[in-house]
Amino acid sequence: MPTSSFETLNERSKFISRRLLNVQLMVVTSAIGLLIVAILGLILLYVLVKIGVRFGKYLAINSIVGIIILIIANFFLAHYGLMVPFNLVTILACALAGIPGALLVILLVVLGIPV
Repeated sequence: MPTSSFETLNERSKFISRRLLNVQLMVVTSAIGLLIVAILGLILLYVLVKIGVRFGKYLAINSIVGIIILIIANFFLAHYGLMVPFNLVTILACALAGIPGALLVILLVVLGIPV
């Protein structure tokens, strides 16, 4: 138990010093954690860009070929009285799924299921 005002002041300063040390330690560890997260984020972004360029080329070519297949299918199905509609659903199916999407749309048209 502190008996004088000096001892009370000394105890308070020790308490404040410990609190400041804890706060500074939290700030430093938070900064280190943020730095680690930022570095991992940059590495992930780099990998995604590298993969994305190759995947983007594949997706673009696949989408174009899918739409071309729809146009050719429209030409041949017109002889049988069928037509593949060019609407948002069919274009998205070809853009996202490419050739399999175009074949699925054609199959749905041939089976008489509205697209």
